[in-house]
Order: sequence, then C-alpha cells, then structure tokens
Amino acid sequence: MGARKPQPIENSTKIRKLVLSAALDVAADTPWEFVTMKQIADSAGLTLHDLNSQFLTKSDILRAIIDSLDRQVEKNIKDLQKDTDTPAPVRDRLFDVLMERIEIANQHRAAHISFFKSFGWTKESSCNDLSLLKSSMTRMAHCAGIRTDGLSGQLYLFGLSSTYLWVLLTWMTDTSPDLGRTMSKLDQTLGRGEFLADSIRQFLKTISPNENI
Repeated sequence: MGARKPQPIENSTKIRKLVLSAALDVAADTPWEFVTMKQIADSAGLTLHDLNSQFLTKSDILRAIIDSLDRQVEKNIKDLQKDTDTPAPVRDRLFDVLMERIEIANQHRAAHISFFKSFGWTKESSCNDLSLLKSSMTRMAHCAGIRTDGLSGQLYLFGLSSTYLWVLLTWMTDTSPDLGRTMSKLDQTLGRGEFLADSIRQFLKTISPNENI
C-alpha cells in the first residue's frame, strides 16, 4: 500500500482515526511485530510528530484498537439485552459476548490475526499483551453479567482468557462465511470451562466458606 503525502493536521480526533485505520491496514500486510511507527505514519499520511502527539508506541496504538473493539461489543450486547426480558444462562451469555467480539474482529481479519500472532513476541510486549488481554476479558465478563472480584473472579478471568485464546486458534483458519467451526469450538470449550469453574467454586467454598463466591 502506497504512503500518503504527510500533511500537518491539528485535530487530535482526526489524527487518532487516521492512525488506527492505518495501523489496521499495515498490520493486514505486515506481521505486527515488524511494523514500525514510521510505516503507520506514512500509511496515514502523517508525520511522525503528528502520530507521536497521540501515540508514543505501537502498544499504545494496539490498546486503542482493542479498546474500540471492546466498546463496540459492549454497545452491541447492551442493545441486544434491551430486547430480552429474561436473562439467559451464563454459558449462553458468554457465548454471545465472545462470539460478538470475534465477529467484529473478523471485519479486520488479517490485522487481528497479525496482532494475535505477535502476542508475547518479546519480554517487554508480553507484559503489555497480558495486561491488555486481562482488561478485555474483564470487560467481556462484565458484559455477560459475571463478577470478577475476589480470588474466584481472578481464576474465572484466567479461565476465560485461556478459552478465548484457544478458540482464536480455530478462528484463524476458519474462513467460512458463518464462522461455523469457530462457533462450534467456542460452545465446546465453554462447556468444558463451565465444568471446571463449578469445580473451582466448590473447592474455594471448602477452604473459604465466608467468601462470596
């Protein structure tokens, strides 16, 4: 993709939109771990100075992209819940939330696969990636009406994160229009996770009977 001629831009909102769009375009063609800030700036038609006025690192850009994705999931799920009188079972709610997230990511499929493949590429990025994953899964759990406080909440988040990463391995090779293989894997994995979560709750109740689990 050819670079646009850099032009001075003062509107910070416009700069952010240009950068995030360009980052998705560049990541679709280049492994994210090898993408440079200059590549993103060139693709956006910005100077590095303009880019750095909003984002200092690629991690900052990725966090903004994932935040936008999570906010869209939260909005869509909230709209869906408006039309529902009776809350669905936890497993069904989790399925809807995680599948909604995958379907939105699928709109920029190549870029998000690039992000996923770069997960933990270096020691420095590992901390940022794990923090970003935990933050996203916390938001997804809250979307599904699941508490994440306390020891049980942290264990639940660990299980939810592992489930999501495991399902993404299937999504990466699922090119079907309806993502049927991905949905099947998610349903299957959530079933196993539900059994494990119940076992953990029972164990925690035996060692901490006063904790609200």
